[in-house]
Amino acid sequence: MLADDRLKDDPTADDPTPQPSITPLAAGVWTCLPSRTISLRLLLAALAVALCGLALIGVDRPISAALRQWHLPGDLAKAINLSEVFGHSLGVAAILLSVLLLAPGRRPTVWAAIVITLASGLAANALKSCFVRVRPHSADLIRVADPGEYQVVRGAAGPRLPDGRELVPVRLTDSRQRSFPSGHAATAWGLALGLSFVFPRGVLLFACFASLASLQRITSGAHFPTDVLAGAAIAFTVTALLLPLSPIKKRLSQP
Repeated sequence: MLADDRLKDDPTADDPTPQPSITPLAAGVWTCLPSRTISLRLLLAALAVALCGLALIGVDRPISAALRQWHLPGDLAKAINLSEVFGHSLGVAAILLSVLLLAPGRRPTVWAAIVITLASGLAANALKSCFVRVRPHSADLIRVADPGEYQVVRGAAGPRLPDGRELVPVRLTDSRQRSFPSGHAATAWGLALGLSFVFPRGVLLFACFASLASLQRITSGAHFPTDVLAGAAIAFTVTALLLPLSPIKKRLSQP
C-alpha cells in the first residue's frame, strides 16, 4: 500500500529513465551549448563589435560631441550616470561580493564570473599603455607632443599652444591621454558575461546594464564610441579564451 501510494504521488517513480541534473551551465538558452561553441560565438560577437568600431572611425568625434550635448529627461540622465557603477571597480566589487554571499549554491560559477570580469578589465587597462589618445573632455585642453618636440622640465607645466591648449609629453600615468580602449566598458561587459553564467535568465538584463554603462562613458566625455566598442570586444574575446580552460569549465559545470 505504501509503495502504491508513493507511485501515485510521484508519477515518475516507475520511470527508469535517468533525469538530467540542471546546472548553471545548462540552465539557459545560450549557455546550454558546449564551451567551445560558446567561445566561437563570443569570438564572432567580438569581431562584429570590432568591425562596427572600424566603421565609426570617420564619424567617431562628431558622434561623441553630439552625445555629450544630448539633452535627456532628468530621470533618464540620472539612470545613465548611475549605471557607471556597473563598470566601476568599487561598484563591480560590491555586486560580485553580494552575489557571492547571497547565492552560496552557485559560488563555483560566481568565482568564474569574478575571473572573467577581472581579466576583461585588466586586459583593457594593459592595452591602454600601447595607445595614446586624448579623452574627449580633454581634447580642448591638451595636445600630446610628438617625440622631441620640446624638453620636459620636471614639475613645470607644458608650453601653451596658440589655440590655448597645453602641450604635454606622453605619460603612461596621465589618464587624459589614455582614452583607448575603455576599461569601464570592458569591465562592464565582462561582468555582464560572467553574471550571465551565474543567472542565465538575466542575460538580457545584464546586457542592458553594460550598454548603459558604456553609454555613460560617452555622454560623460570620458571616451569616444570606438573606445567603448573596443572595450566590449576585449571582454568578449577574453571570455571566449577563458571558457575552454579546465578550471573555468569545471566551475561553470558544477551544480
